[in-house]
Amino acid sequence: MKLSGSATGLDDTREEIHESGYRRFVGGAGDYWELIGQLQFRFLVDHGLAPSETFVDVGCGALRGGVKLIRYLAPDRYLGIDKHIELIIYGVANELGIDQYREKRPRFVVSDSFEFHRFDAKPAFGIAQSLFTHLAADDVALCLRKLKTVAVPGMSVLCDIL
Repeated sequence: MKLSGSATGLDDTREEIHESGYRRFVGGAGDYWELIGQLQFRFLVDHGLAPSETFVDVGCGALRGGVKLIRYLAPDRYLGIDKHIELIIYGVANELGIDQYREKRPRFVVSDSFEFHRFDAKPAFGIAQSLFTHLAADDVALCLRKLKTVAVPGMSVLCDIL
C-alpha cells in the first residue's frame, strides 16, 4: 500500500489527523459523519447483514459506520482493519465509548498491508467504504486476494466504486 507524506508517511499523517480532526481527516465532519455512517449501516443490513455474522470493516478508520455496526452485531463479531492506529483510538474513545467496547469486544488490526490473517475469526460479510477509490489497482487486488484467503466461502463484500 502506498504511503504519502514524509519518508514513511506516518508522521505527516499522524500530525494531519490531530490537527484537522479525525472526522475531517476521513472526510466526514459535521452532519455528514452521521449521514454516511447511517447509510453504511442501512445498506449492510438491507443486504443481509445479521447480528450473528462476523463482519470485517476494511479501512475502518474512526468507526464512522463501525459504531453502528459494533452496536448491532453480537459481541466479538466486528473486525476492523486500518493503517492508522490514531483513527481507531479516536473512534473507540470518542465515538464508541469504553463501555460499548468492553461489552461488544470488537477486534482491530493495525496494518498497511491488509493482514487479515491476524484476526482470529473468519468474516462472512464486509465493507470497504471510501477506500478503494484512494488506492492503486494493485493494492485493491492485494486486499481482495488476502481477504479471500481468510474469509468464509461465499463472503459478501461491499465496496465503494465511486
